[in-house]
Amino acid sequence: MLRLSRKADVDPHTRLITSIYLPEEEFAILAAALPGIRIRKLRHRLHSPPGAAMLVDEFQGDLDGLIMAEAEFKTHDVLAAFPNPDFAVREITHDPRLAAGNLVKYGLPKDDG
Repeated sequence: MLRLSRKADVDPHTRLITSIYLPEEEFAILAAALPGIRIRKLRHRLHSPPGAAMLVDEFQGDLDGLIMAEAEFKTHDVLAAFPNPDFAVREITHDPRLAAGNLVKYGLPKDDG
């Protein structure tokens, strides 16, 4: 599925996301005409409790092999009650070096292998 997304952070725990899903022809036209950084990944959805969504991204291209899990929450209460998954190696929410846009621009930080 191809999409054009815009993300805007309201505060450290709130992000507004707007996505437009596009057929391949329209995506190709916009990708050629618009500035921006393209990121390629496969997204998997995991079974999640009500009010939460667990997503796992397998990055492709220059970031091939990188796998990140992301959780989205409908409310702050659902966020507060959510346990860290057993498979998570570490929390990276507040590490801007590992934000997708910075990974595409600069690659993996040297100390993160």
